[in-house]
Amino acid sequence: MPTRMQPPVARSAIGAPSRFAAVAVGSVVGVGLGWWCRAFAGSNSISGVLANLGAPWVVAAFVTGAISIGHGQRAGSTRSAVGAALAGALGGAACLVVATLVYYGPARTGSFDFHGAAARTAFWTTASVAVGLVFGAAGSLWRASPCGWVRAGCLVVLGTVIAGEAGFLTVAGATEYDAFTRDVLGAVGRAVRAHV
Repeated sequence: MPTRMQPPVARSAIGAPSRFAAVAVGSVVGVGLGWWCRAFAGSNSISGVLANLGAPWVVAAFVTGAISIGHGQRAGSTRSAVGAALAGALGGAACLVVATLVYYGPARTGSFDFHGAAARTAFWTTASVAVGLVFGAAGSLWRASPCGWVRAGCLVVLGTVIAGEAGFLTVAGATEYDAFTRDVLGAVGRAVRAHV
């Protein structure tokens, strides 16, 4: 008796090639993120403000998870959604770890040298693994889950973190930031609240 086979996209979402592709995509995005943040960190511009926030890093992990799981079709089962989440988590973690290494190494020193930043590199690399796993998985579930409430929940988590950071820095850190920075943070918070 013939058995019903899974569609190719759902099957690829849980396979090793998809996980390898997710890590490769995450690494490429991570190189770009690390260079961008180091290039603009400390500048008095919108890019300079954003480069000093966690929001671009969280969004990069989420987007990496979303783009690294296949062709954008919904997973056909809970098992394939879990496989997609695993691939996205690996991609998100790779993205943030590579971005951290590039930010504190090549983008700062011009070579793979962490002189003067070894402790910060170790701390943020560890944090990058945890944050990348969570938001990479959220990005892939947002794209692949067959459940609407799961997809909505992933967006709410992402939006809450971004708006929370902007709100916290605007209110609690107001004495450390100039008016321009507060305006940028306020705009980010309003934009996120409007779309969540």
